[in-house]
Amino acid sequence: MEKTIASEILDTLHESSFLVDQVLGRLKGTCSTERFRPCATLLGSAMSDMFDGVMAPVYGWYPELAPDWYREGPPRGTPEIPQLQLSRAARGELLAAFDAAYEKVQATYNGLSRIQDPLQRAVICQGLHQVSLTLCRAKVALLSAELDPDELDG
Repeated sequence: MEKTIASEILDTLHESSFLVDQVLGRLKGTCSTERFRPCATLLGSAMSDMFDGVMAPVYGWYPELAPDWYREGPPRGTPEIPQLQLSRAARGELLAAFDAAYEKVQATYNGLSRIQDPLQRAVICQGLHQVSLTLCRAKVALLSAELDPDELDG
């Protein structure tokens, strides 16, 4: 990924979190603590997902884009990737299967607008995102796999 693309992604996430944080700040002044706390927890969870899933890897690739406080490393460490040992052929077949599955899942997003109930639409959207996340994690593990050193390059 080019540095300009990485920077654009970071800018978008910063803007997104700022919008939600602004609303949360306004709510803090109008809600009781017991009503505000779950909203703040929801924001914290979303921010953690943005940070762990996108920002931390981008900062790892482009440390100069990271804020000063991050330069000593991610505050919670990095997620564990299963260490696989595969032949090139097996990795290639699995990657092709996960790519095809991912594309099929992504194609279902077009049909979400046909679901009239907003709660049902949100639940299905969340589930599709989770499936997409799982498929991407599998692809990361496959791309990080140790390839069989005895296998000849083809």
